Amino acid sequence: MPDRFYDWKYQIKTVRRLLASRREGAAELLKMEDGHTSGLRAWSFELAPIYISQASGGSTGSVELGWAPHWFLSRRAFLAGLVGISFLQGEDGNPFLALNTQLFLSYFLFSRVTVGAGGGAETWNGNGGTRPALGAVVTLRLHSRDEAAFLDRIFVNYAKILATNSSDVWRAGFGFLF
Repeated sequence: MPDRFYDWKYQIKTVRRLLASRREGAAELLKMEDGHTSGLRAWSFELAPIYISQASGGSTGSVELGWAPHWFLSRRAFLAGLVGISFLQGEDGNPFLALNTQLFLSYFLFSRVTVGAGGGAETWNGNGGTRPALGAVVTLRLHSRDEAAFLDRIFVNYAKILATNSSDVWRAGFGFLF
């Protein structure tokens, strides 16, 4: 691979140019010297119903709204971030704020199907604190990655919260571009 791919100063300059410029659509991408496409999709969001089950037997459901920026490293690989917020119901019946942060290294299996694996943390404010999580995601892109479209993708995300009373978290929803 060309040296530019590993040149972090070049990558940072590219991000600054993207953030400083007025872009036409959310899918503006930059051509790298090696012919691959790279770029940042900062205005990407997700809306998903979530289901959480604990090893102790409790479970709850809610809806999560998340900011999900994508940084395309090449034509086939990208980093997908997620910062999601939801309100969950505790065992005592009181709602609490949950914050989900994840980072996935994702890969295009086919032109519109991606898989990813990564990790992050789940923070349950006032009801368990912050715990590390490992996860995986499968995504069906509704448009090619070079096209800008409001409804961009459908996904299924699984996370395992690593704690004494571990939890399984399932999300299935839609991704949007602005």
